[in-house]
Amino acid sequence: MQRNPKQEGTELIDAVPQGPGDCPRDCGINRGCECYGKGGKFYASDYLPLMPTLEEAEGRIVRVNSYKDSNDEKELVLDSVIKADWKDFFFNTCVPNFNFPIPAYMTGYMTKRQAPVVYTCNGGPDNAWKPGGEIPPNVMFVRIRVNTWEIEHQDEMVAYYLDQGVPIVLTFLNYTDSTFIPNCAWNNYSERVHVTNRYWRPTRFSILFVMERYKDMGVRMCGTPWSSRCVDCRNCEFLYWECLRRMEGI
Repeated sequence: MQRNPKQEGTELIDAVPQGPGDCPRDCGINRGCECYGKGGKFYASDYLPLMPTLEEAEGRIVRVNSYKDSNDEKELVLDSVIKADWKDFFFNTCVPNFNFPIPAYMTGYMTKRQAPVVYTCNGGPDNAWKPGGEIPPNVMFVRIRVNTWEIEHQDEMVAYYLDQGVPIVLTFLNYTDSTFIPNCAWNNYSERVHVTNRYWRPTRFSILFVMERYKDMGVRMCGTPWSSRCVDCRNCEFLYWECLRRMEGI
């Protein structure tokens, strides 16, 4: 199986149990951003479903549904993962439903019988970001999608999830249509390649400016101001193992 070029040099490997077609959710509809789940931007969008073999997943952490949502066709998603019998994996969703039960025989180290899940809290067309209730321990981290002009709203989200005690990773939005970038933020973006596709992306200076707001607060970002490659980030790997320890109460 061809690996995601973004993941070269890491323990990560992608899986998408659902079949061909775009993700049905419109996570970027109100913000001008385009998810990789739209328009064939995912590196393997023409070869779905994408399911690594046991041999391919050996010694790796399977990232389930960076292209689609694990709460869509959920029965299929769970059945496919159980049949694949991988040792280490986590799910991705923008839906505040974190119930991802897995059989006991797959969870020698997970006594809670729940798989780790990454929650993109401000996905979806209405950008509703408070799930309500206590965040369960199998939430690996909360991903907050950010830009350089909605600072106060982003501050509110960061404060809310810090209070919940959940790890936070900021993902800076990229734009294919520059008209979605307001005049006040125009100088904060330039057109560059992200992995394999061209976008209007935040400059390194603007990323550093935003991240400075959360200095010494334990807030991470996806990638670095200089690199989008997973090998230069390692958040998913580190926070996966941290989540397992948290679920075990270690």
